[in-house]
Amino acid sequence: MWQFKLLTFVLYFYIFIFHCLVQASDFPTYYDEYIFNDYYAEGTEDSLNHIVPSNEYKNLIDLYTGTYLEKILRNAFEMSLENIGYHFSASELMKNPIKNERSKYPMVLSCTGLIKELFNRSGIYFEYLESKDMVNLKNLNSSIKDNFEVITRNDLSSEEKKIGFSPKTGDILAFYDSSKKMGHAVIVIDPEKCIGFNSTPYYADYLTKKRNDELEGVGFQIVGESRCKDGKWRAWDNENYQLKALLRHLKLSEKY
Repeated sequence: MWQFKLLTFVLYFYIFIFHCLVQASDFPTYYDEYIFNDYYAEGTEDSLNHIVPSNEYKNLIDLYTGTYLEKILRNAFEMSLENIGYHFSASELMKNPIKNERSKYPMVLSCTGLIKELFNRSGIYFEYLESKDMVNLKNLNSSIKDNFEVITRNDLSSEEKKIGFSPKTGDILAFYDSSKKMGHAVIVIDPEKCIGFNSTPYYADYLTKKRNDELEGVGFQIVGESRCKDGKWRAWDNENYQLKALLRHLKLSEKY
């Protein structure tokens, strides 16, 4: 009898250890999305203490001078300084109404609401779409799809599906977790460095690399190497949020 109890104890012990190891291995990769506002803003411009973009961000803007993409990049920078809070999407809000109390912010935006706001500020009409609509844009009965080149995961080859999408600056990426039926959307800022612009309920603290719910809202964010590397994007803050669609607005390269 005691042998059975000992065997049971050893079995549960190893299950416990395995569970801890799995959690420990998941921890660093889940929380490696860093807020990058400080990376793209530096110094002051004049006596009014205007915050100006870093030289790296200025160089990025200069590549698209005179186009609508220049406006997107400039407005993204300005919005990153506006203290805009995170807002749940309509479907999330129905499930978690209490979590939407964001009275400390002058404005709150969901990830897809941010994209609509950014494009409209930049002189490009953008109809509100949730991330699931972005994933299925080709099949939507909406004229907005005529404004985009849409690439879905189904359009990729088997090899491309393994290594990921190759987006350009200004592309909208739609991620979706099929098991939880939840999604996320970001705008690509620097595809090679895996930096995007989004509204999120949390960031990781850049120093501790741990989740910090006080760091929320609109900002620049970098994706961990396990999900984006050398310009190849596969997933967002964990493997369940798979990149399902890339939307490229046809007007971004036009002169304004």
